Amino acid sequence: MTLFDAIELDRAGDLPAAASAYEACLIEGRDLPQAMANLMALYFQSTDYGVWSGSGLDLAFVRHAGERLGQLIQDAEQDELRWSEVGFWARYIKWADWGEVFSIEECREFMRRDPANIEPAFHLYALTGEREADAVSLLHPKGGLPTVRASYVSAVVQSAMDVRKGRGVRPDVPVKE
Repeated sequence: MTLFDAIELDRAGDLPAAASAYEACLIEGRDLPQAMANLMALYFQSTDYGVWSGSGLDLAFVRHAGERLGQLIQDAEQDELRWSEVGFWARYIKWADWGEVFSIEECREFMRRDPANIEPAFHLYALTGEREADAVSLLHPKGGLPTVRASYVSAVVQSAMDVRKGRGVRPDVPVKE
């Protein structure tokens, strides 16, 4: 399986098959950062009760996703991955699901260290209103149907936009940490 195959399965909504294809990419050492980040987001969402119950995912897959996600997060803490898109997803998931601190400054540091990866902008925008243009560019991913990862990012950005519009929050006024 190639990364392209994994992404197509992901976009088609066949999460167990997509996970297997992403895992094959990792085993074969191909397209590691993107495959690993996509897999982390897929497992992260697969363990969300609303997602797995609504999509009819098999409970054995959900359990596997939870166990494997922990392993992937641990792998992402290696020095060479620390400030990559994989490292960002590890920190984000630990914040969103596990309640660990993920400071705004640390998120900014991800963007400073890897300017080509604008994905941390969705988190900054949601919390502070910063990097709106980058966040908005993540709303409509290229290549047709979005992956689980792209769908999640888009939903966070759209939600943040709705909150700011509906409540009159000024994007130039950061949220206190």
